[in-house]
Amino acid sequence: MKMSYFKRAGFKGSIHGFILIVFLVLSAGLYASTTIKENGAFFIELSASGKSLPALLVNEDMEVDLPDGTVISFINYDVEQAAVEILKALSESYKVKSVEYFDSEDLLNVAVLGDIQSPGKYLLPVNSYLNKLNFYHPIYDGVEFNADYTVIRDGQHIKVSSNSLSEWMIKPDDAVLISLHERKKEELINKNEKEVIISEGVKPDAVENDTKGGSEKDAIENQYSEVVKDPANNVTNKTEGQDISSARVRDPEHYQLQSGDILVVGLPAEEGFNENFLIGRDGTIHLPEIGQLKISGLTLREVEKVIYTALSEVFLGLDKLTIHLKEKRLLITVLGFVKNPGEVELPSTGNIQMAITEAGGFIDGAQLDKLQLRRDGNKKVFNFKKYLDTGDPDVLPEIKSLDEIFVPTSPGLSSVHGEPRALDDKAIDSVSDRSVIKVFGEVLRPVSFPYQEGVNVVDAILKGGGVTRYANVDQIRVLSGSEPQFFNLKAYLDSGKEGDLPLLQEGATVFVPMKVDSISGGGRTVYVMGQVQKPGAYETAADVSFLDVLANAGGPNRYADIRSIRILRKDGTVLPFNLQDFTEGRTSILPPIESGDAVFFPEKGPEDDKSWLKLKTSDALKILGAIKKPGRYEWAPSVDFMDYISNAGGPTAKADLSHVKVIKPGPDNQRITIEFNLQEFIEIGGQWSDMPELSGGTTIVIPELPDNPTSNTSSWIKLPKENAIYVMGAIKMPGRYAFNDDMGFLDILSAANGPTEESDLSRLRVIHRNEGEPRVSKLNLLQYFETGDESLLPEVKPGDTIFIASRKRKWVEKNPEDTVRIMGSVFQSGRYEFTNNMTILDLIAEAGGPKETAYIEKILIVNNSCCKNRASTFDLVDFMKDPDASRLPVLRAGDTVFIPELSQSNWNSFNDLVADTAGILNVLMMLTNLGWLRP
Repeated sequence: MKMSYFKRAGFKGSIHGFILIVFLVLSAGLYASTTIKENGAFFIELSASGKSLPALLVNEDMEVDLPDGTVISFINYDVEQAAVEILKALSESYKVKSVEYFDSEDLLNVAVLGDIQSPGKYLLPVNSYLNKLNFYHPIYDGVEFNADYTVIRDGQHIKVSSNSLSEWMIKPDDAVLISLHERKKEELINKNEKEVIISEGVKPDAVENDTKGGSEKDAIENQYSEVVKDPANNVTNKTEGQDISSARVRDPEHYQLQSGDILVVGLPAEEGFNENFLIGRDGTIHLPEIGQLKISGLTLREVEKVIYTALSEVFLGLDKLTIHLKEKRLLITVLGFVKNPGEVELPSTGNIQMAITEAGGFIDGAQLDKLQLRRDGNKKVFNFKKYLDTGDPDVLPEIKSLDEIFVPTSPGLSSVHGEPRALDDKAIDSVSDRSVIKVFGEVLRPVSFPYQEGVNVVDAILKGGGVTRYANVDQIRVLSGSEPQFFNLKAYLDSGKEGDLPLLQEGATVFVPMKVDSISGGGRTVYVMGQVQKPGAYETAADVSFLDVLANAGGPNRYADIRSIRILRKDGTVLPFNLQDFTEGRTSILPPIESGDAVFFPEKGPEDDKSWLKLKTSDALKILGAIKKPGRYEWAPSVDFMDYISNAGGPTAKADLSHVKVIKPGPDNQRITIEFNLQEFIEIGGQWSDMPELSGGTTIVIPELPDNPTSNTSSWIKLPKENAIYVMGAIKMPGRYAFNDDMGFLDILSAANGPTEESDLSRLRVIHRNEGEPRVSKLNLLQYFETGDESLLPEVKPGDTIFIASRKRKWVEKNPEDTVRIMGSVFQSGRYEFTNNMTILDLIAEAGGPKETAYIEKILIVNNSCCKNRASTFDLVDFMKDPDASRLPVLRAGDTVFIPELSQSNWNSFNDLVADTAGILNVLMMLTNLGWLRP
């Protein structure tokens, strides 16, 4: 069964949408019993482009997947309800003309082959014609390509001309072979001669070819823009000022994707797909299994081809691949005087103000009248303050993705609060900008601020907070333009004449003198400002030099940067001068001084303070090592050791405070080294007189604790051997470790991550090296763990060595007095380590047991006792008859056990004696169960 629903150019807010809803409600009674079925399909025709979306197949869960990845469930829905839901879901992204539903029995699967991008089977309504194939499914670009169709039916290949496509009905078993040919340029021109590119949101049914029309068409043309191509392929705009690029941006068919846009790539049942993909600054998206894929600058149709081609190398079954432009976004970088400088994302309709708001807004000091828009290496300056004052949107330039907005700083004018900023030690160096107006002298707040057209002397004085009580308001000096001039503020206030109020030009200087230092009208005046002893205005003669002016001002003070002196000429030029080069003979030329000049001495930065170089070694003290601010400090008798450590910022976290060294100069050019335990002084306390006594030329060295020796050998080798413990042998991290009096034996083992699995904990050795003569302590660590007796642990001191033997060491490395030997008819003859609780049965078991040819009635034991050697025999067969442990021979360290061969006796007699035990293997098993043999 087939049902159709129509929608005209928009679902929300349009009359046609209202009519459609009314139609659906009225028709609900006619088709109330028609429900959605599994494997049915919806076909959606678009009004803007005359094309359709791919068919929406109803799956077994009664759901359909929309192109943007949205899933709609139609359980217990009838056809009318389902159509309304689809229209609502698509209304934001598409202009839908009609929705048609077909049951599964009204559909057929057509195999489409050829040089197309997505060969496979496509759904079509029954009784469809060939011209509907590329309409229902955008298989190829019909603008750029011509297609030749071949229908394969009943084993025959039938070519169908392009003029006959609408007459050739497709049958269920047909297959269609498509061959594409790229159109020639002339064909494209003829095809597009009357093509209309309609911006997003246009109502297509209202667009006509006739340029004349009724009121409805005129209203549409006033509201929307149409861009028409002429036969010469030139683009003209019906709406004045409309740019073809902006029209194409709003046209989904021709819109070129850009950084910031968001795509939805849908691939059912594949992890990592069916979600949003942001096009980054480099114009790429990152797809699972594919990686980076550059797509900026391509249309959506071109992107579909690129993504399909890339995914086809990794994935199969791409017939359900969907690609949808979800949102157009702008990536903008906002830098400068904003709260959160960095990259921001905006909608496609975003502007400058929205970008600055996303960056947190301006901060105090932002110069709003000189914002910059940077794009492709070009810079455009615009007045944002004018936009705030007038609200004129034309003041703001249009932004594009990847643009950069820079907000510069301002000394005062056009800042966020509109207040000037005082020229204190944190103020901006105003002389670097020739357009800045400077106000100083007897004003409450000396200030500099950017020039603004129409500013006058009174405006400038008000920026400085007004004049002080000592100001000579009759002879205010103004340097503006080519000649200096006087301004009588009192006369202006008395007359109120605008002609008496001079306007200021760029780079003007306003000086308000004191009453006692008022400037005579006919003299030559030079202004000295900045870091000098006596800044002010000074009368000069024609032959006065730079040094004369400097001497009158008392010379530079200790904060002056004499390398960066600047002379501000009355014509606005700035002449730099390096006084340090002159005093050191690197130059002999002094700058000429003219009437109206201003000499500025800037303040030097903290990095320029080299006063410590002036100190002699005997008047300085050096602090080195693990200190936060190592360096050279001035020595004073009243400053003690802790004062210097505090002034240097204190020790670092890795400082070894137990071994602080103080190196003092001694007689005859010798050095005296004192070690001070600052750690003990801090934790335990003591007299202040216990701290080292300092003198000029002293050096304090704070060593650094070593790092893990396996990760940083460059630091632990600096540790003196008298401050270290050596740990070696079967230990997880052997090495050299820092040690102090608060640490013990187990602390060192823990620092080395403990013994390894093969370590012999019963045979630990501690070599004491700092006791005059070498001494070795033995330790059975297993006994300590069993008893917990702390007295078993040896006392260790710096310089000692801890050695942990390995149980897997070769027998030649073992002391013969600590072993027993077994040889003869056993499986593993050799030397075995002896313990006090070892029996002959343990030794035989360690050797793998006797062989079948062993003569175990006469096992020979050779004892090495304290007095003499003696030998005895042991009958293992007789012991098996009566397994009494007291009958076992005694083994001692250094003994030897020999088991002869069967050839030396009658083995059969032994078999008779032990016949009830089913052989020697059972005998050994019995001994194990009795506990006489160890497994």
